[in-house]
Amino acid sequence: WGAVAAAVAEVAARVVEPEPSRWEAREAKRVWLARLDASSWATGAATLVEVAGDAAAIKLMREGCDIGQEGACERLGQQEAVMRARLGQLDPSTWGAVSAAVATIA
Repeated sequence: WGAVAAAVAEVAARVVEPEPSRWEAREAKRVWLARLDASSWATGAATLVEVAGDAAAIKLMREGCDIGQEGACERLGQQEAVMRARLGQLDPSTWGAVSAAVATIA
């Protein structure tokens, strides 16, 4: 019996847990999403979109400044100041909630 028990234990160790059913996966996702703070995600997403747009504009201004376009360097400095001010106004608790939710995914 010892050899049989060892063989069963070996086979059991190699067996992979079955994939969750679609219903189980959907239910797990629903439960996970229900725990998220949607307002934090919305605020974080809107801010990221805004910052990405600003970063693209700054990149274009920097390129213009680098090639000597008139007024580009002045506009670049103004835009960078505006962006720093906007980033300084962000609510740290919002970013903390978004960061925690992303960490849960990872």
